[in-house]
Amino acid sequence: MSRPSVPRRSVLRGALGAGALAAAAGPLAACAPGSSASAPRKLTGTPSASAKGEITIWNRSGDLFKVFESAIDAFRKAYPGVKVNHQAVDIDNKLANTLISGTDVPDGSFWDDAKIGSQAEHLYDLTDLIAPYRDKTSAYKLSVNTVDGRIYGVPWDLDPGLLWYREDLLEDAGVDPAGLKTYADLLTAARSLREKNPAARPLHMEKDPFLGQLWLEMLAGQQGTSLADAHGKVRLDSKEYRTILNWIRDAVDDDLVTHAEYLKQADLAALENGQQALVPWAVWWSFTSGKS
Repeated sequence: MSRPSVPRRSVLRGALGAGALAAAAGPLAACAPGSSASAPRKLTGTPSASAKGEITIWNRSGDLFKVFESAIDAFRKAYPGVKVNHQAVDIDNKLANTLISGTDVPDGSFWDDAKIGSQAEHLYDLTDLIAPYRDKTSAYKLSVNTVDGRIYGVPWDLDPGLLWYREDLLEDAGVDPAGLKTYADLLTAARSLREKNPAARPLHMEKDPFLGQLWLEMLAGQQGTSLADAHGKVRLDSKEYRTILNWIRDAVDDDLVTHAEYLKQADLAALENGQQALVPWAVWWSFTSGKS
């Protein structure tokens, strides 16, 4: 089944009031096959321009693969003697088992930040390699790739959370996107959109289990907090999380949400037919406009 198109001109982005922090992303991890040693394996040193060899990097297919391919092209120019095999695989289903078995393990792989900690024993310790760049790297992104004081992934992006919207639908409902400064403003806008179109459920709410967690953490980041503090204590019972969860409850109780998985058929169809018009999500939701 083909995906419906979303007119590029009608999907724009705007800030969601409280500032932008990371929503979700991932690092590039160096893989240490079958490692179970008590002391982490370390990678040190900097390759010279004359380096020669062959490496394999795993990635997800689709838009993310294209982003990494452009970065790898720059690497190939800097290190022409190194052959890079950039392969699209089902990382979630394949990488963990491959690391444990130690068979056909890639030299490096994209992986979500949230999954690094549970597999650190199978990854190389990159702390010394990253040391010269620590001052130029977001402390937050280093922290989520750190286990027991050691770094196991190379951060490659920091995704700000934005508000994406159908410009034509907001204009038709008399909603000025520049006036959306708070979560309450967003609910008011959603109600205006539904008054114009009773079938509308204007607000996107993430349905994918893993991405749903990241979506919630994006909202937390905009409140200046996170699920756990530096000591691992969960902060759900806090002013910030009560603000977030009350907002979600109000949106659901008022029947203002489209509960859909990120860029799956139902999500794109809801955008195309005007049911969904307001999408608080990370900057990489911009890939939607490329589906037209």
